[in-house]
Amino acid sequence: MRKDLKWKGSAKGDFEYFGVVRNPIDRWVSGIITYFGSHLRNMNFNEVVKKAWHDKHTCPQALYLEEYKDATLFDLKNIKKLWRWLTDRGIRHSFTTHKNPVNVELKKYIQTMLTKDHVSYLLNFYRDDSMLQAKAR
Repeated sequence: MRKDLKWKGSAKGDFEYFGVVRNPIDRWVSGIITYFGSHLRNMNFNEVVKKAWHDKHTCPQALYLEEYKDATLFDLKNIKKLWRWLTDRGIRHSFTTHKNPVNVELKKYIQTMLTKDHVSYLLNFYRDDSMLQAKAR
């Protein structure tokens, strides 16, 4: 976002950067649902966890923000803080969320499959993401 709030189509200029980060486990579960869908039920769940990074939705968030160390970060669970921040800067926004019933069912399935060891492994894998989330508003 350009600090003067005018989009010019160029990356040059005085920009203010912001990002939204999400709890690494919640993001991973969402990514796994998106990537595998209902096929997940027929897979070796331990191998799914062990690989961890399957696509852009399951890669570490920290990789996206490497070049933006000074970005203002917002935690997805506190998304209203981002909305207020944008409003304070004169940015109009219209955000919505949705819950797909199939995804809700698969999320419950994954939660029954995730062991403490799985969660520990994933938190270690996404350690940098956890640190980003701790810095977020």
